[in-house]
Amino acid sequence: MRGRYRCARMYYTPRMDRKTPAPVSTRYPNDTLERLDRRAQAEGNSRSTLIQRYVAEGIEMDEYPGIVFRSGPAGRRAGLVSGPDIWEVVSVHRSFDDVERTAGWLDQQTSAIETALRYYDAHKADIDEWIRRNEEAAEAAERVARARQAAS
Repeated sequence: MRGRYRCARMYYTPRMDRKTPAPVSTRYPNDTLERLDRRAQAEGNSRSTLIQRYVAEGIEMDEYPGIVFRSGPAGRRAGLVSGPDIWEVVSVHRSFDDVERTAGWLDQQTSAIETALRYYDAHKADIDEWIRRNEEAAEAAERVARARQAAS
């Protein structure tokens, strides 16, 4: 078993709640660290940053079963495992103000919508920011479409 594990020091600071990160020493198999390093390099992040993200998101997924995290051009965001992003669920729910209608509209189980809304309650600022940015992008696209239509 000797030689198969290396130690990696990890610093985790969720949302900068602490002034100084608390060091945590963990051991990982060499192949795990190699995969982690390849992933970190591909994303342009440090190993430590990636470990922090995996731990934080793993805890969130444990606390909110059915929630996953996905990357995209606009960044990482929470979503339902087989459905829309949480910000989309919240936007639709605001229109209907009804869990069952939201579930029907999004073709999801009501339990998934309830989980998404619980996640939202704990992360309102982040989700509201996603909604705001999406609404701004939609308004900008609509202005462009109107301008093109008026020009033709």
